Amino acid sequence: MFPMMFRALILSVMAVLLPVTGQADALRRANLAGLSGSERLRQFAVGQAILEHRGDPGVAQAMRASLQQSGFYHSGARPGILSRSAQIDPVLAYDANINGGFLNDRFEIFGLSFDIDPSRLALAGMIGGARANGQMRLAYGEGRYLDLRGSVEAVYAPQHDIGRAQAGFEACARNHLRGWSFADLCVTGASSWRALSQDTSGSVSLSFAQLHAGGNSAHEFTAGVSRSLFGATAQNAVSMGWQAVWNRAVTGLEVTLAAPVAGETVMRQRLQGSVSWDARGRAVRLGAWHQLADGGMLLGVARVDRVSGVSLSVQARPGVTVEVMHQVTQSTLSMFDERRSGLSLRFDLGRR
Repeated sequence: MFPMMFRALILSVMAVLLPVTGQADALRRANLAGLSGSERLRQFAVGQAILEHRGDPGVAQAMRASLQQSGFYHSGARPGILSRSAQIDPVLAYDANINGGFLNDRFEIFGLSFDIDPSRLALAGMIGGARANGQMRLAYGEGRYLDLRGSVEAVYAPQHDIGRAQAGFEACARNHLRGWSFADLCVTGASSWRALSQDTSGSVSLSFAQLHAGGNSAHEFTAGVSRSLFGATAQNAVSMGWQAVWNRAVTGLEVTLAAPVAGETVMRQRLQGSVSWDARGRAVRLGAWHQLADGGMLLGVARVDRVSGVSLSVQARPGVTVEVMHQVTQSTLSMFDERRSGLSLRFDLGRR
C-alpha cells in the first residue's frame, strides 16, 4: 500500500505542476502560499511578488501587515501584544475508535487464537461537540515573538452514550536570525481522555528554517531536534522538512527519525507528503504518510507496526472543510492489525 499511495501523490503533484497556458507569476504564488500553513513561506512568496509588481500597493500593504504580525516593527524593551484571539467551533465527525479500545476482537500467536474481552473493544460512530481555541502573540524584539496557543475539545457519541475530550498547549519563541533564516524553540503539552484510555504527552524542540527562491517557485527548508515525553518515557528525534510554492500548487515533504525506547513500542521512522491546490476557489489537499514503530514484546514476539494512510480534504465553503482518510496498520502481532476510515467536517467559524 505504501508505494501505491506515494505513487498516487507523485502523479497528483505532476498533474498540478504541469505548465499552463499563460504566464504564471509571483503574484499567483503569493496567493497560493496561504495553502502551505507556513507564515514565513507566505511572507517570502509575497516578497517575491513585490519584486515583480513594485507598483502594486496591495502587495506592499499585504507584506507590511504580515511583517508587523511577525514583530518586525516592534521597538522598545517591553514586550508588545501583536495579536490575540479566541473562538469556539463545532465538531462533527465519524470516529472509528471513540473509547480507545481494540479494533480486533481476536488475535493469533504461535497458532493459538485468543479472544479480546468485549468490554475492551473499540466503539465506532458519529461524534459531535465543540472545540475552543485561544491564541496570543507577544513581540519581545525586532522579528522575534512568543506564540502562545491553547485548545480544548469535548465530544459526545449519543449512539454509545460515551464521550471523549482532549486539551493541548503550545508555546514557541520564534526568532529571526538574518536574511530569511529563522530559529524556533517550542514547548508543547497534550492530554486526551477516552473511556478506556488516558494519555499525556509533552515535547521540547529546536528547529531552524531557511527560505530560498528557485525560478518560478519559493522554498522553505527546515531541520530540527526534539525530545518527547509520554508518561515516564522519553524519546529523542530529528526531522527534516521541505515546503515549496509553485505556480499551480503547494507541496510538502517531511522525514522524522526517532530513537528506540527500551520495552516500549514507539514511532521510529515517519515519511509524509502532501500537495495542495486551488480548485475554482476551493482549497484541496491530498496527503499520504508511512510510519514504522517498533519496540516491546508480547509472549516473546517482538512488535513491529507499519502504518500507511491517505487523506483528502476539500473546502466545501469558507470556514468549512470536509476531510476523508483511510489508514492501514500491519503488525507482527495480529491484535494490532487494523484498517480504519474517517470522515470529518472541520469548522473555522472565526475566519470568513
